[in-house]
Amino acid sequence: MSSDLNESLPISLIRQYLFCPRIPWLRQNIDREYRQPLWVKQGKEYQERREALLTKRPLFRAPAGTGYSQKFDVTVENRELGIHGQVDLVIETRTERIPVEIKMQTGKPTRAHMLQLLGYGLCLASRDYPVHRGIIVTGPRQRRHEIRFTPALRADFLNILEKLRNTVEHPFLPASSASLAKCAQCEHQNQCQDRDI
Repeated sequence: MSSDLNESLPISLIRQYLFCPRIPWLRQNIDREYRQPLWVKQGKEYQERREALLTKRPLFRAPAGTGYSQKFDVTVENRELGIHGQVDLVIETRTERIPVEIKMQTGKPTRAHMLQLLGYGLCLASRDYPVHRGIIVTGPRQRRHEIRFTPALRADFLNILEKLRNTVEHPFLPASSASLAKCAQCEHQNQCQDRDI
């Protein structure tokens, strides 16, 4: 798949597409400012607190000579795939780059979280810096979940990216498989207008 930068999609739309395919369609096709729900603000505040802690106490104790560094809020892109985004944290050593996502939730990472993380990894990867894994940090205890970027996960990502691109380029609002519980927490309820909440 090849894309012009004008057609570049935010990586976060992968996660939103898996929640409900209407969200990325509305975001890409309806020109308006959307109010963010309270949980988004809470998540940002949580992430800022985690970043402050991680600045003082890095995720890993790196042996001398590894070239270990941490960079927060790194903007990334992959022109070939036509994706871009902002990863919460990138760990760099002399041999690899590791994308890290910080999540407020305490449970295991979902498929959507893993695919979003892989998207950031595909943007960070280069000939000199292969990206084989990522980390999702969850909850107040900063539990680390290492996600291996397997061929199966990469194939899943490319499949969903193709479906996402087809969805946002289609002229009509797509069908939704979202449950009423999902709809009740969605900031786009007013645009759907075919669900009774």
